[in-house]
Amino acid sequence: MEKHLLIEFEEVIPKYYQIEKHIKALISSGKLKTGDRIPPEEVLSKQLNVNRGTISKAINRLVSEGVLYRKRGKGTFVIPYKIKKTHTLAVVLYHIDNPFYSKIVKGIEEKASEKGYHLILCNSLGDEEREQKYVERLIDEGKVDGFLLCPRNLNLTSSVFEILEKRNISVIVFPQARKKKDGRNIGYVISDDKDGAYRAVRYLIRLGHSKIGFVSCKDWQSEVATLNRWDGYKKAMEENGIEVSRDYIIETSGVEMEDGWDIASEKLEKIKDFTALFCIGDNLAIGILKRLKEIGIRVPEEVSIVGFDNIDMAGYPDVQLTTVEQPTYLIGQKATDALIRIIEGELKERVDILLPTKLVVRKTTARR
Repeated sequence: MEKHLLIEFEEVIPKYYQIEKHIKALISSGKLKTGDRIPPEEVLSKQLNVNRGTISKAINRLVSEGVLYRKRGKGTFVIPYKIKKTHTLAVVLYHIDNPFYSKIVKGIEEKASEKGYHLILCNSLGDEEREQKYVERLIDEGKVDGFLLCPRNLNLTSSVFEILEKRNISVIVFPQARKKKDGRNIGYVISDDKDGAYRAVRYLIRLGHSKIGFVSCKDWQSEVATLNRWDGYKKAMEENGIEVSRDYIIETSGVEMEDGWDIASEKLEKIKDFTALFCIGDNLAIGILKRLKEIGIRVPEEVSIVGFDNIDMAGYPDVQLTTVEQPTYLIGQKATDALIRIIEGELKERVDILLPTKLVVRKTTARR
């Protein structure tokens, strides 16, 4: 089906480049689909009020990139993205400077290098709109063969996934996602948060604790990973006959170390009601630990603390946090290997990989 193109040209940017970008954007949005015929050059020249040489330059560049192809006597058509391989992967991360993600990136880098691929790192800062702009731009510019995506929307319902599906671009989601994907053909490599939390809380119960607080950010019920950890916490408690109520939940303003510090100051009396705390992240746990030590509450003699992630700081001599270790390096390795195998045609089925966690016992837990 032939399409009518309309462009509002900007003065300072070459017109051939604007035509090229516009056609790519139409393909990215799904308005131009595989097999659609591009209007003849003489028609485009009249539609857009530019000389035919400008049109020809834009079309030739798109043909050379593998975005369009010519069929003798038939015209110019859209072909499936992406014929020409770049051997480059885009890694879109929630927070590049977070130590948890830096370990995943190490695994990604080493596997990509081993397979002869380069990386483009993008920092979404947990912003869905920013995430989408990265994806759209990299697709439009034809710079990558696929995406390793750490999405803001763990339910995988954002428009980012519609764009990727329409362009038939390979993607692997990590390190967390809702396992039920409502029919979307999106692969994932994630850790088993529920089982990790279950094992941690069961360990505390076996130490004799029954009053175990659940420490999480205030919007935890909308976060897939946190809900999984809550389910694991609750399962361990209920299996051991411990009834959990709203009073067992301690909500913080965020998940950073300072948020843990603040909650230990603001809700100290509530914290004192518990003999142990299960925190959804190491940063929260370490913030609480440091504040309690400062005000003279002994850990683990008076209260045991368990974190989640096993970031580097958890093992520092002045911290020694008992925590749940996620296989961060392995997540990076497995996700990258799966994506490359899909790109290269070795894998045809969707990849769903659930990796086990490990309880790392240090010095912030003790028998009650």
